Amino acid sequence: MLKLLFHPKIFIFFLLGFASGLPFALLLSTLPAWFTQAGISLIAIGSISLLRQPYAYKFLWAPIMDHVSIPLLGRRKGWLIITQLSCALCIIYMSFYNPVHSAWSIYVAASILAFCSASQDIVSSAYLADASNEEPELRGLGATIYTTGYRVAMITAGALALVVSQSIGWQNTILFLGCMMFVGIIGTLLAPGTHYDQIIQKKVVRFSESIQPIKEYGFTGLMAILFTVVLYKAGDAFTVTLNTPFLYRELGFSMSDIAFAAKTLGLIATITGGVLGGLLITRLSLYQALLYFGVLQTVSNLTYYWLALVGHNYSVMLIAVTTEYFFSGLGTAAFLAFLISLCTHAHSGTLYAVLSGVAALASIFGGPFASWFVESYGWPHFYLFCFVIGFPGLMLLPFLNKIGVFTTKHPATNVE
Repeated sequence: MLKLLFHPKIFIFFLLGFASGLPFALLLSTLPAWFTQAGISLIAIGSISLLRQPYAYKFLWAPIMDHVSIPLLGRRKGWLIITQLSCALCIIYMSFYNPVHSAWSIYVAASILAFCSASQDIVSSAYLADASNEEPELRGLGATIYTTGYRVAMITAGALALVVSQSIGWQNTILFLGCMMFVGIIGTLLAPGTHYDQIIQKKVVRFSESIQPIKEYGFTGLMAILFTVVLYKAGDAFTVTLNTPFLYRELGFSMSDIAFAAKTLGLIATITGGVLGGLLITRLSLYQALLYFGVLQTVSNLTYYWLALVGHNYSVMLIAVTTEYFFSGLGTAAFLAFLISLCTHAHSGTLYAVLSGVAALASIFGGPFASWFVESYGWPHFYLFCFVIGFPGLMLLPFLNKIGVFTTKHPATNVE
């Protein structure tokens, strides 16, 4: 295991994970924090989540990026360079504007960034699979290192950005994040080519063939799977959508407090929960993991309800953030294992893009709804809603277990 840590591909996986996580983190947390401190309305901040729609629809152009080769650099590296450079330019462009006077210019640039970032995710995930499958011993460690790089980017664009912005201002901070995207470009240039780049694809796989594994459960089973994918993480998605406005504007915590709690301690708790969840899954069936971890992550949303009732209390805030993020990490570990178990090797790229896109719907469209809900009913009732909305997805699990969804073995994860 120690020898594998020094494998040349491991460092590449980390850099590619970092480059994938940075734009998403900027759209998820940096922009809302920037707009919050600029005094932009809650409705406008909530609508930022709509900019992440390309993550839900990336399966539409995934087959093109999977089969069209870029001259000189090939399929994977060519598309990676194009998408990473595009992300860097979009972020740098945003740094020239102030949301108080040019919010729409930032919205437009962020929309293009979301498309480029979602496209980058398609290719970086595909490269991870190609490079790992050439050396099967790297599969588990490679995915872990890639995810670690992704999380480090979340901390960079979250906690670090909040702290740095207090000294150099938001526009310089955004410029700094744009320059950080060149880390991914360097990783791509250093990345070795894969055998896949040498294979000439005769045709693009039809969409109906890509989703065949989940169509086999019939229409009722297919609908149950899709609703479970949407709803399983819905409570968590709603909870974190307005995290920064709640802590900063409603409760009056400083950006430094939020940077430490929600952006640093919270992400560490998420990583810890994810690692523990991955280890526990080896001792539980996938059905048990989804059910147990799902209940825990849903109940943990009540800690934010507690915080909303208590108000400005630093200790309660730390408990709420750490608890919610930790159990969210547990649930995410089981949820990702579930998505992977639904995919086949032949068409896993497009099918995974479909499933991950469907899973993103709650977080994408939850922002405007969450903003309206808070404006109408207040923060305590909103977090009670986040608690309740987590249960419909759990209630579908016994039915999926009955029709055999969780009995399929996936060779990459060995989950059942």
